Parts: sequence; structure tokens; C-alpha cells
Amino acid sequence: MPRALIERATAWAESWGGTSSVIAARLHPGKASMVELVVSPVRESRGKPVISTHKALRDLKERMGNRNEYAALQASWADWCAAHLAPALTRGIRSSPAPASDRLSGQTAPAALGQPVEALWTALTTSYLSPESVETLNGFLMLKAEILRHKAEGADYIPPKGVLSLENLAAFGRATGPDPWPYIEAIRSAAYQVTEVACGFGMGLDDSANDRYEAGHAWFPDRADRIHLAAVVAKCGAYCAQVEAEVKNVVFASDRKIDPCTRWPQGATQEILRHETNLGLLAQEAG
Repeated sequence: MPRALIERATAWAESWGGTSSVIAARLHPGKASMVELVVSPVRESRGKPVISTHKALRDLKERMGNRNEYAALQASWADWCAAHLAPALTRGIRSSPAPASDRLSGQTAPAALGQPVEALWTALTTSYLSPESVETLNGFLMLKAEILRHKAEGADYIPPKGVLSLENLAAFGRATGPDPWPYIEAIRSAAYQVTEVACGFGMGLDDSANDRYEAGHAWFPDRADRIHLAAVVAKCGAYCAQVEAEVKNVVFASDRKIDPCTRWPQGATQEILRHETNLGLLAQEAG
């Protein structure tokens, strides 16, 4: 029975997430009738496949006609059960929202939830993790670390360093070879990785190019985290453009100086200003 329940829950998740989108599944340790799933739907972004739970849930919400993603998930599960398990099963009646006084605040939630870190370790150590899920988890934790660093450093945040740095760029001297890219990639490797991983989670530079910050909600429910991550991605993108321009200007000097604003990804500097304004960092500095 437990295996059958996991198989059926997995089949339902893959009905909206896509084939092989469930990368981990287990029975809840304290509730034998509850299945926990880790779903990584793949969708297309800028012409290439990326992991995007946000886009998958948005599609499901539109298909189910619900106002939010979580209601769409519940309705989809109820419909799937009625179609594949028992026709008599129907969606429950949605309850009224709890009074504001009964809801968990950001301050009370950690205490009410017990020890979330220990619960996370328990889930990781007792679940089967495929190589793909480990890679996803590593990327998620890397982005969380950059979010925390940006929260602590604010406007002083500096993108992670690569194998080489711009500080000793002049020591390279004039290059004898025709290819500047080994230098560029070595210097900006860590920052470039942040932009690529964020794009895989649906949080690329273009995904946050508005003031709604809806992209990445499934992975980063806290809106402030999404704005901080958007700022991180923009700063890492601007650093990538800066590195390309400076390496070509200093090491592969030419008569015509390259403007970083013309390098990939274009528009990153303007995005930094917008995200920092929305975070209140620029207003804080001006005061």
C-alpha cells in the first residue's frame, strides 16, 4: 500500500510537472497516509530548458481556473483521485481565512514550527536523492547563501570571485595569444555560475524585469528574498559584463575601448538600481 500510494502521487505530480519531474518521494515520517514529493518541472526559458516550478504552477493555475497555485494543486489532486482512484472523491469546501490574530507571523513561525533546520536534515538523510536532485539542492543552497550575503551587505555586496581576479589584471601584461576568453571565464566563473543557476530556477535577469517579483515564488516564498536574489543576479551579470570589457581593454588592448554596457548581459546596471531602490538601499544611503 505505501509503495502504491507513492506511485500514484508521483503519477499525479508528473501529470502537471512533466515526465520524470519528481526527483524524490517518501512517506511522511509521522503520517503514513501523506506523501512528500520533490518536483522539479522543466520549462523553456529564452529558448532553453530550465527548472521552473513557478511556470509549471502558473500553467496549472490557469488550467484549473483557480486564483492561486496552492488551490490549483488541491483541485488538481482531487480531480486526479476521482479519475484514477475513486470517482466518489470530491474536492473539499474551502474554509474561510483564519483571523489575522490566529495566523503565524514571521517572528512566531520559527518557534511554532519547532526546529526547521533539524527537520530539513531529517528529510535529507531519510530520502532518496538522485544525482539530479542533489545538483538542484546544491544550486538552491548556493542561491540562498547569496541572498543572505546580500541581506547582510546590502549595496556593498560584491559578486563571488573566480579563480583569477580583476585586481591583478594589469599583472597579466599584454597577451600574446588571440583569445581573451580563458582570462574572462577564469575571473568571472563564480559570478557567471550564479546567473546560470538562478536562470535554471526561473530567476534569470529577464525573469525579474518588473516590480511584481512573481518569478521564483515556489522556491523562494518570501518576496524580500526574491528581490534580494534579483539584485544578486543583476550584480553578478554586471560584473560579468565588466570583466569582459576590462580584460579586452587591458590585456587585449585595442584602439577602441569597449563599454561594459555593450557586453552581455546588457541592462544589468539599470536592474541593480531598480532592485536596490525597491529594497530601500539607495534611499537609506541618501539619508
